[in-house]
Amino acid sequence: MIGNLNGKVYGFLKNKKLIIMFSVVLVVLIGSAIYITVKGKTSKNASFQTFTVRRGNLNLVLKYSGTVKPLKEATISLNNIEGEVSKIYFKIGDSVKKGDLLAEFKNEQYDLDLQKAALNLQQKQMDYSDINDKLNIRAPNSGVIKDISVQKGDNINNGMLLAKIEDQSHTRVRIPFNQSQIKNIKVGQKAEVVLLDSLYKIEGMVEKVDKSGVLKSNGGLYYYVTIVMNGNYYSQNGNNLAQAQVYTDKGVEYGIESSSLEPPRTVEIRAGVSGVLKEVYVSENDVVSKDQLLFSIQGDGNDSPDKLQASLQSAELDYKQSALKYENLRVYSPIDGVVSEMNLHEGDVLKPSVSYSDTDQPYIKVVDNSKMKVVLSVDELDISKLKVGMPVKITSEAVKDKVFDGVIDSISNTGKVQNDVTTYDVTVVLDNCEGLKDGMTVDAQIMADQRENVLMVPVSALQERNGRYFVLVYNNGTNSNSPNSSTSTSSGRNIRSSNMPGILVPVEVGLVNDEFAEIKSGLKEGDKVILFSRNSTSNSSGNIQRQMFFMGNPPRRQ
Repeated sequence: MIGNLNGKVYGFLKNKKLIIMFSVVLVVLIGSAIYITVKGKTSKNASFQTFTVRRGNLNLVLKYSGTVKPLKEATISLNNIEGEVSKIYFKIGDSVKKGDLLAEFKNEQYDLDLQKAALNLQQKQMDYSDINDKLNIRAPNSGVIKDISVQKGDNINNGMLLAKIEDQSHTRVRIPFNQSQIKNIKVGQKAEVVLLDSLYKIEGMVEKVDKSGVLKSNGGLYYYVTIVMNGNYYSQNGNNLAQAQVYTDKGVEYGIESSSLEPPRTVEIRAGVSGVLKEVYVSENDVVSKDQLLFSIQGDGNDSPDKLQASLQSAELDYKQSALKYENLRVYSPIDGVVSEMNLHEGDVLKPSVSYSDTDQPYIKVVDNSKMKVVLSVDELDISKLKVGMPVKITSEAVKDKVFDGVIDSISNTGKVQNDVTTYDVTVVLDNCEGLKDGMTVDAQIMADQRENVLMVPVSALQERNGRYFVLVYNNGTNSNSPNSSTSTSSGRNIRSSNMPGILVPVEVGLVNDEFAEIKSGLKEGDKVILFSRNSTSNSSGNIQRQMFFMGNPPRRQ
C-alpha cells in the first residue's frame, strides 16, 4: 500500500515538472512574438501619429439639449366653478393683459346668497354701532354739565337719568307781535334785542314764528316770535326783561311788549342700556363740546359688546364667503400673454361634483411668449461647474443660422435618477426668442470653464493608471538600445524601452474637454507625444496598437 502511494506521488511530481517546463516555453514564445511584433512596428519604416505640445486657449463647453417653453404660463382650472358659461370674451390666439375678464358664469343661487349676506352684515354693523353708542355716551351738544346723578360702579338701568347739559351757547326770547305784523316776519330774518336793565343791544335772528295767536285778557291776539342770540345773556338773579325788533322786507317791526329772556335750555343724558357704570369722564359744571365722551357702561346680556362683535365677525365671514363664490364666476387672466388653449364654450354648465376625463377638463391656458426658457437635464459630473448667471448659447435646427443668448436662471438642488444616471434640472432664460416656438427642440452650449495660454495635448495622448496620467513622448530613435534603460524625473519615473518608440512620462492634468487636456507639469512646449487610437486594432494602421500601450481610460472632461 505504501509502495503504491509512493508511486502516485512520484508520478504527480513528474507531471508537475512537465507542466512547469511547458509554461516556461509558452511564456518565452509569447514574449518573442510580442518582441518581434513591436520591433516590426517600431522599425524605421513605421509611422506614428504625433502631436507637438503647444500653448493655447482651452475651453470647457458643456453641450446639452432641451425643449423651449414659455417662461410664464398659467393654466386656469375651472373644476371648482358651478354655473353656466354666459360669456367668453377671448378666443385662442387673442392677446390678453393681466386682469382681463376671460369668461363669465351665472348662478342665481350665488346671487341670492350674496344679497342675503350683505343685508345681514349691514344689520349686524348697525347693531354693533348702536350698542357702542349706547355703551359710550357722548355729549349731544356743547354746554355745561349739570346735575350728575350717578358715580362709577353704579348699576345702571335702561332710561336712567345720568346728567344734564345746559346749553349756554345761545339765549332765546319770545316777543309778541300783532296779526298785521306777523305777516311780514319770517324765519331767518335779522333781529335786534335790547336788554332793558342795561339797554345793551344784541344782534339776533328769527328762529321760529308762531302761526297761532294767543288771546290776551285785554282782548288782543298776540303772535309770538322766538329770537335766538349767540352767547349766554341770562342772569339767574337779575332782570331778564328785553325788547326786540325784526327787520323785514316791509320795514322794521317792533314787538308790542317786552318779554323775559329764557333760561338756557338743558338736554337730559339718559342711559340707553342696562349694566354697570364703568367710567365717569366729567365733573359738575364742566364745559363740554359736542361728541365729547361723558360716560361708559359695561353692558350685560344681549348688550354685551363682545357678543355683538362676535356676531358681526361671523356676518363678515359669511359675506366674504358668498362674495368669493360670486366673484369666482368671473375668470380673469393672471398674466399678460396669449390665449393658447381653451376647453370651454358658451352655454356649458359646470358642476364641481362632476368627474371630468383628461380631455374634457374645463380650462383656459394663457402663455407669455415674450420670454422663453429651456430646462436642461445636466449630468451630476457637470452640475458643479455651473452657476446662476452663466451665459448660454442656444441654437435650433428649426431656426437656421441664428444663435440665441440665454442665461442660467436657476439650478435645481434635487436630482433625478434614470437608468442609474443622476441629472439636475438647469433652467435657462432667453430674452430675445424671435422665431422660437413652444415645444421646439434646441441645443445649448455653456462655457463652463476656460484656460488661456496653457500647455495642451489631445485627450487621445493621455493614458491613465491608478489615478495617474501618462503620455508617450516620441524620441525619434534617440532612445537607448537597452530594453531596460530608464531615467527619473521630478514628477515620477520616465520609462524607456526598446519596445516602445518613446518615453512614457507621467503628467499632471488640469482642465479637460472632449478634445484637449491642459498639462500642468511633465511636458514642455515643443515635445512630441504619440496619439493612441481608441478604436483601431488592425495592423494596417501606422498608429501604435492600443493593446500594446493603453493602460486605462482617458480622463473625463473637468
